[in-house]
Amino acid sequence: KRLKVQKLSYILWKLNIVAYVITGVANGEEHAWNIIKYNDKLYHFDFTWNLGITHNQKIPGITYMFLDDKTIMF
Repeated sequence: KRLKVQKLSYILWKLNIVAYVITGVANGEEHAWNIIKYNDKLYHFDFTWNLGITHNQKIPGITYMFLDDKTIMF
């Protein structure tokens, strides 16, 4: 999972979008996601959960994109 997050961060930096790799724990497991800067604000972007890797979805979603700190802490 972390490698996918790192790849996304690299691609975003190449597009001149500031992106950081964040690591921590989610649902009791090690997890990694990105924080990106867009319009001078920071947002959480969880590429792996959007792909359904954690939630076994068949179609990628946008649920975990552009979340602020308050929203991500649900």
